[in-house]
Amino acid sequence: MYGNLGKQFVIKSKRAYSWLEYANEPIRKTELSGDEYWRWHNRFVEKDLQGRSDYDALVAKARTHAKEQKTRGTTILDLLRQD
Repeated sequence: MYGNLGKQFVIKSKRAYSWLEYANEPIRKTELSGDEYWRWHNRFVEKDLQGRSDYDALVAKARTHAKEQKTRGTTILDLLRQD
């Protein structure tokens, strides 16, 4: 789903894999009326922008943290905390 960064499904066992079912028919493209198209398009754009904003915030936080580490150096507490 758009905007839900980091959510994934992982199949970790043969038993779980055996429960999967595959559809034999391809997904068909449906025609949407003008109102439906714009409603879904606007939802997509909103979630896409939110996902990009969330990603940019994570990158900025990582960069800030890296700059702090360079200016003050690594201490023993940094090595012990390791979040």
